[in-house]
Amino acid sequence: MSAALLRRWTSTVQSEVSVVEISRAPVSGADVPQILREIAPELRDCSMVILAVDSARPVDVSAASETAKSLHIGAHVCLAIDSASLAHFQHGDMRCNDQVGLLLDHVNANTPLSHVMQQGIEAIRFDQAFAREAMAHLPSGCILEAILSLAKNAGLCTLGPDVGPSSDDVSAATFDYVPEHGYESATKALTDVGRGTERSSR
Repeated sequence: MSAALLRRWTSTVQSEVSVVEISRAPVSGADVPQILREIAPELRDCSMVILAVDSARPVDVSAASETAKSLHIGAHVCLAIDSASLAHFQHGDMRCNDQVGLLLDHVNANTPLSHVMQQGIEAIRFDQAFAREAMAHLPSGCILEAILSLAKNAGLCTLGPDVGPSSDDVSAATFDYVPEHGYESATKALTDVGRGTERSSR
């Protein structure tokens, strides 16, 4: 896999969950099956893998699902897409899938709540600038908390930056996953994740 780095995400609720993100420029949905073939041998100890996709369509999700199934990939694959890509999905196009799901990326104050609740979305990731602004700006903080509450009530997984302490007037947001600092090569990062999983199971 050329020029691929992995970022690890830490769960704030389940320490044994191992989540990695393939950190490269968003790829075409048609390229996802090949990328999965390249990294499949290294995903044995991961719970979830995130891959940003540009202009994904239902047929791309189906192809990714068939590939993951044929390769016996145990990790759940989350394709990260933006609100614009949701226009390609009609209600009924996406159904719950044990292999592949959708992550709504770049969620901010302008994201329609209907996008958060659209069928097929199983996780959301907040825009970093918006999340940081929300820690110091009460109106933005209220918007973020409202979206977080909606997502959690709907059973969606939430990802966001490690924002640190907030102002006196705004409580800190709690995301299900926050990123670890830095990037690593695919082989090294996934090897370390596997070791971490082994330690946590002892």
